[in-house]
Amino acid sequence: MYSTYIIFSDSKKKYYVGHSSDMNERLKRHNSYLVQSTKYGVPWKLIHKEIFDSREKAVRKEKQIKKRGAARYLNDIG
Repeated sequence: MYSTYIIFSDSKKKYYVGHSSDMNERLKRHNSYLVQSTKYGVPWKLIHKEIFDSREKAVRKEKQIKKRGAARYLNDIG
C-alpha cells in the first residue's frame, strides 16, 4: 500500500506533498531533519492522507495535488 500525503509546517506556513509506502517512517524522517526540502519547517504535521494499492496511483495523485496546490486541493475536498 502507498500513501499520498500532505503535511504542514506552522513555523513556515507551508505545505509539502509527497508519497510513501511507510507513512509513519516518512513523517519521522521529515521531522528528523533528514529530508532536504523539509528540514527547515520542523515540526511537520500530517494534514491529509490518501491510500492507494500501487505506487503509480499514489504518484499520480501527488502530481494532481501539486498541480492544483495543496491549500486549494484541501479546500476543494472540504
